[in-house]
Amino acid sequence: MDFNVQFQGEASVLTLLEGRVSVISKASGGDDVLLAIPLADVLTVSASPDGAGKPSELAPRVWTPREFLFGSTEECVHACDCICASLKITNPTANNTTKRKILVLVNPFGGSGAGWSKWREAEPVFDLVSNETEVEVIETKSIGHAFRIGHDLKLEEVDAVVCVSGDGVMNEVLNGLLSRTDVSLPLTNITFGLIPAGTGNGFGRTFHCLDPVSAAFNICKGRTHSLDLIEVVFESKRYFCFLSFNWALISDVDFESETYRWLGSARLTVAAVMRILFLRCYTARLRFVEAVHADLPPPCTWNEVCAYCQKPSVEITEKTEEFTAPITVFGACNMAFLSQDANIGPFTHMSDGLIDVMMLKDVSRTHLFSLFTNMERSNTFIDNPNIIYKKVKEVTLEPQGDMKGCYGLDGERVAESGQPVTLRALKGAICVFVP
Repeated sequence: MDFNVQFQGEASVLTLLEGRVSVISKASGGDDVLLAIPLADVLTVSASPDGAGKPSELAPRVWTPREFLFGSTEECVHACDCICASLKITNPTANNTTKRKILVLVNPFGGSGAGWSKWREAEPVFDLVSNETEVEVIETKSIGHAFRIGHDLKLEEVDAVVCVSGDGVMNEVLNGLLSRTDVSLPLTNITFGLIPAGTGNGFGRTFHCLDPVSAAFNICKGRTHSLDLIEVVFESKRYFCFLSFNWALISDVDFESETYRWLGSARLTVAAVMRILFLRCYTARLRFVEAVHADLPPPCTWNEVCAYCQKPSVEITEKTEEFTAPITVFGACNMAFLSQDANIGPFTHMSDGLIDVMMLKDVSRTHLFSLFTNMERSNTFIDNPNIIYKKVKEVTLEPQGDMKGCYGLDGERVAESGQPVTLRALKGAICVFVP
């Protein structure tokens, strides 16, 4: 579809071709492309009959409005309709009777207390789609508040829940929702999103969206994908986590770093150095229901076009294995990054129905420092002979001896730490916004 337009004072042709909005100069005979914008980078379009479009409130480096002058209002509206159809969104110029309802939870205490400042950065993006989106903002007041919000949520009144926080608030909302008798998995009628404002921000780092504007863009764009959950089962209680279940060194660092919260994300590095210097080694009995692959899958693209995640089922051979071992690090991952620089699950996928378990045996302090340095750079750290890396459907962990350690679910401590626990993968259990 081609349209005659004026772009930056030059007679041009606007065309939709191969997933791009392109502007071609007429003077060049069709050879000079003045502008080419991937549709993936377009949030919304609007027709302004008087030519007075709303200026952007966002910095040019992250948001750039483009203006095209059409010969008539009708042609302008037609162009908007065509672009919106390609974007699979409703034309914001039209009179929409049904708006998408988003509940935004802002945690003012997470990380270095930047929840509200992060929301103020993200809010102008939501304003751009206000014609089709209704936003309600609630401040979380204390630990457990987000759980109660999830538990009491009127499902028919909300299409999406977005947390401006670290990973823990989203964990609370999920567990609040899934504690209800009227909610079952897969949970497909609500989509979850996160604007990173915490310390670790593993969810944002995995999806390559650590800045508030990029995260808000993906949420407003509305692309979604199913995401597995990990079911965490104790003898008399069960929880769910979307990021990871951690034990031993990882949990020690996470919880002991609370002392250095004023350092922001640097607190994890400081606590890791301290804990490695004064290293603890735990012992556990482990039982795996392993998915045996000929080769590990390629890393997930963490967007809507990951070919591996699109498969209806992953062909695997199951193998049960049980052993007792000394363990320094234990992470059961549903997503790649636990924090901004800890990629301990490099072969996790959004919806393969498997948990990636990474364990490190009893090693020296020098080996540990080297391991964590390599983790930041590539996924080759799993070639270390002291590392056990498995993709499993289920794993049971029973700490042995007097030193039981603490369990962390998406960075949140649970009261049942030290008890035997079984982790199960739940394929495609929830929907999340993706790039």
